[in-house]
Amino acid sequence: MELVLQRLYQGKDCTIGTLSAGRDVLCHTLENPWKNNKKNLSCIPEGFYSCVPYSSEKYPDVWEVINVKGRTNILIHIGNYADDTEGCILVGSNVAYNAKNMITNSSITMKKLHSEIGVGRSFTLSVRGITNGS
Repeated sequence: MELVLQRLYQGKDCTIGTLSAGRDVLCHTLENPWKNNKKNLSCIPEGFYSCVPYSSEKYPDVWEVINVKGRTNILIHIGNYADDTEGCILVGSNVAYNAKNMITNSSITMKKLHSEIGVGRSFTLSVRGITNGS
């Protein structure tokens, strides 16, 4: 299975996009802004990555994005604000463009992704769009 993360907006505080399977948009995404792939501060570069199941007490039943050059521990997990991520990809059902750009219904969205992708199932992630602020 291949999912596409299409980045749509790049601001000074965050990056907003969509996660799709084929023509079906599964959810919105929220990441850190592009900061030259700096660990814990930047979204990841455009490219193709493997996503494997990951589970811990803090992040049960999520996915880890692997093979990102110079980076580790990048997860796809729940959260609502850019402050909730340290280089990870957050998922939600809607985007609220306000003083604190955010995504909503993150927990519900993760359950939807479990249904669509399958808990414990790996996939390929194609990251496209804005990474350099242009």
